[in-house]
Amino acid sequence: MSNYAFYPGCSLHNTARESSQSLLLVMDRLGIGYDEVPDWNCCGGTSAVSLDEQLAVNLAVRNLLQAKSLAGDGLVVPCAHCYHRLMSGKRRVESDPDMRRRVEKELRHPVEDLPPVYNALQVMERAEILEKIRLYAVKSLSGLKVACYYGCQLVRPPRLTNFDHPENPTGLDRIVEILGGEAVPWPLKTECCGGNLSFAKRDVSEKLAQRILDMAIECEAECIVTACPICQANLDLHQFQLFHRSTGAEAASARKKIPVFFFSQLIGLVLGFDSHAVGLSRHFIPAWEALALAGIR
Repeated sequence: MSNYAFYPGCSLHNTARESSQSLLLVMDRLGIGYDEVPDWNCCGGTSAVSLDEQLAVNLAVRNLLQAKSLAGDGLVVPCAHCYHRLMSGKRRVESDPDMRRRVEKELRHPVEDLPPVYNALQVMERAEILEKIRLYAVKSLSGLKVACYYGCQLVRPPRLTNFDHPENPTGLDRIVEILGGEAVPWPLKTECCGGNLSFAKRDVSEKLAQRILDMAIECEAECIVTACPICQANLDLHQFQLFHRSTGAEAASARKKIPVFFFSQLIGLVLGFDSHAVGLSRHFIPAWEALALAGIR
């Protein structure tokens, strides 16, 4: 049985609790062992790296050091942004001796033998895990057309993130297909949704999010699935806000809504967990109509 250290990050304990909730249920069902990193800290997000590079690297490396004793098979990081920050910090101290020495001085700990870091999608897309999903499935997404949305931070830059392709990744697509759904071809699977701009430049964020939603609907998708908590929250909340502040013809257009899932929620449903267990009640845009197309209630 594999065993990983698990780094939830801030969002999975707050706005994206359903991501953690569903992912850990799925890992338990599939026999993927994990232990939460003790005394973990924020990855630093956008703010730390923008204000103080040394602080950003310190925060990332401290989490890696905290995970070392637990990470027999590596460190699993579900949030795309956290994954990006931890991989960036790891790569920096491994390639820059001066930075490593500064980090060691500030953390008062040697920096060596850091564990490998994986996004949760990279674990779930492995052939042996896909086969387990197929064997343990009790339901199917048959009849459901899904737009697989990776976002921008999960797959780029390729030298850092180690996904199969920076513009046309396939992990989510393969998961959807093993669940019985249809991954629809569409051109915006790695475009930015504007999630990190939601507060600073709301108008830009809304335009980027609406473009993705409109294209998914145009390509006849009945739902969107993502591996990024920031993307899920932004695309889900944007539709809710647009609908409630629209009037007239704009309101009629805004009624065309599309649910946005975490990939682990769809896996959980197919493995037999109910909608409450995987956290669907926390979504702003109801998922029931889309799931009914696949016969899942």
